[in-house]
Amino acid sequence: MSIAAVILAAGLGTRFKSKTAKVLHPLLGLPMVCYPLRLAREVGLEPRLVVVGHQAEAVKAACQGEGVEFVHQAEQLGTGHAVSCTAQVLEDFHGDVLILSGDVPLLRPRTVQALIERHLSGQATLSFMTVRLADPSGYGRVIRQGWRFVIVEDKDASPAEKLIQEVNVGIYLVRAAFLFEALRELNPDNAQQEYYLPEIVRLAGEEGFKCLSLEVADAEEVIGINTRWDLTLAERRLRREMIKQLALDGVTCQDPEALYLDRDVTVGPDTWLGAGVHLLAGTSLGSGVTVEPNCYLKATRVGDGAVIRSGARLENAVVSPGQIIGD
Repeated sequence: MSIAAVILAAGLGTRFKSKTAKVLHPLLGLPMVCYPLRLAREVGLEPRLVVVGHQAEAVKAACQGEGVEFVHQAEQLGTGHAVSCTAQVLEDFHGDVLILSGDVPLLRPRTVQALIERHLSGQATLSFMTVRLADPSGYGRVIRQGWRFVIVEDKDASPAEKLIQEVNVGIYLVRAAFLFEALRELNPDNAQQEYYLPEIVRLAGEEGFKCLSLEVADAEEVIGINTRWDLTLAERRLRREMIKQLALDGVTCQDPEALYLDRDVTVGPDTWLGAGVHLLAGTSLGSGVTVEPNCYLKATRVGDGAVIRSGARLENAVVSPGQIIGD
């Protein structure tokens, strides 16, 4: 299996109403763009390319240590144009290319593996993910024609097409040779005057190449983060998943709804965490630790059996095993 990853992270994200590029906004302490990067690494994709544009240097800095290459999109002319910017880097690559978005942090490795398995076993040229939404407004509609598909963007859809509930989520797995040939055929003859990446789905069908779709049952997993409210809901979901896993691993949480964790926090078994506790930015707790309510720990290492009394605030600290902090 030879699969490269291309992560699109060049946009600003105007619906965030922020001077900071959307993919730089933190989600459980990590910039949003780090989530697809780590997913690509976990699945074993190589090489991994990030297309940058708005605030390119800041995005590059956020991705440091993730083992990626960067490609610059000087003008934001659409997703098709963004992927075409990687053509020179991938000119000698002969496998498949997985295209991900930097604003889809909830995507799971097992879902990507399912797409890869379907694509390879079906000997497809192009495979892509879809989902059904009760309100598909704003998303490209998927029109099925046997092994062929057409994706019609919301702004270009007819009234009848707008009734279709199956939508494209912008995650594709494509043979590299076809991908870059197809991208050269795109034109901006549409409502947004952009080079639409979904057009490669139509081109594959018209040229007789096999296309497959993978319908994902969990819409939240594959729909992008477009507003700060979306980001809030994603953070709540991820936090709940982390806290559930902690409980399964032997950690007691006094009030799971009032526990705040960053992504890179580690907690040992037989630890007790009170309500209102914040464990942030690389904090690690050993086993048998007690952290009483309303404590704030950032970049702090706590040894086995230590006790952190209510209301303590620790940053860049080291707590010895068995030590009691606070009165």
